[in-house]
Amino acid sequence: MYNTAVQTSLASRPAGSSGTQGFMLNDNGSVVANAEFAYNTMLDLPGAQSSPLTTVDVARVTGAVSVHDNFAVTSGGNGYGSDSFFADPTYSPNALYYHNINMSTGGLYYQNATVEPTAAIAPTVNPLVAPVITTPSNVPSTPVITSLTANGNIVTLKGTATSNDNFPSSTVQIFDGSTQIGLADTDGNGNWSFTTGSLAAGTHSFTAKSNGFYGYVSPVSAAVSETIGSTAGAVLTSITETPSTGDLNVGKTVTFTLNMSSAVTVTGTPTLTLNDGGTASYASGSGSKALTFTYTVGSSDTNVSSLAANSINLPGVATIKDSSGNNASLTLTGLTQTGPQIDTIVPNAPVETNASIVSGTTKVQLTGTAEANSTVQVFDGT
Repeated sequence: MYNTAVQTSLASRPAGSSGTQGFMLNDNGSVVANAEFAYNTMLDLPGAQSSPLTTVDVARVTGAVSVHDNFAVTSGGNGYGSDSFFADPTYSPNALYYHNINMSTGGLYYQNATVEPTAAIAPTVNPLVAPVITTPSNVPSTPVITSLTANGNIVTLKGTATSNDNFPSSTVQIFDGSTQIGLADTDGNGNWSFTTGSLAAGTHSFTAKSNGFYGYVSPVSAAVSETIGSTAGAVLTSITETPSTGDLNVGKTVTFTLNMSSAVTVTGTPTLTLNDGGTASYASGSGSKALTFTYTVGSSDTNVSSLAANSINLPGVATIKDSSGNNASLTLTGLTQTGPQIDTIVPNAPVETNASIVSGTTKVQLTGTAEANSTVQVFDGT
């Protein structure tokens, strides 16, 4: 079914506009039910300007009415006549339907507008016809999903995409199976990232499509999959350090213990990134609820008043999973950490300023200076 085009005059056109305000209805009758309206203004490229639609002719509508602004812009031309409307994901993130096509999937469509209307025009059957794409070079390249990281039942996807037109960025549609679950915008280098919400148990197949400025859509990417277990994975409940106090210098060792809510299995070598710039590496604990990581203070590490872990890393093929194969939740947010002071600067040599025999004894009293709050070792000979 084609949408009906109902055109009305603009009480006040946006700056730079040269056209009409259009209502796209969901039926071809004079009265429609549950209509969806979209505002559009015919504009000359480049750029898009629009004002939100604030009123509708509710006498022509029964049931629910949805209004969407910043809908579409034209491909060129002035005045009135045939103009081509296209989806503009950069300026129109909320655009929905035009010619019964989901605008987020792109497509190029046109309608005929003959003269500037001075009042609302009664609905007429005015099919919107999709022309043949004449600039295939503007179709975005197939995006690539470069990585998938699972944390419990939440997945983060990263990838690259290009728009293949005059605009450096593109909007990427993310699909779980055939269902679109969200959008991600690329940065200036074509990189994008998307984190899902909580996923149901089962195998999820993720793909992506890239949308260019002109509404063209890329082929679908290769799929990547992740299986979510039937129950939530083990959760990190606390983290402790041994020793947890003291002043440690280069060469001293600290053991971190990660306590989980249930037993987990470790593959590979997970690591901890520490707040002094050092790294703790997984040592033992697979098959239990307590995982240990060891760290040796290095000469290039930064002085800190209390050593702590900033993040838990799973490099390469490293995993931490429960007995059901669920990825453990490894967030450090909300956990209290207490660690020793790290001091990697070698103190200056102390200076002996006086030595005297204590009267009536064979004892010698030494006085001198050394680094503040330090402990001085005294030797007899070498």
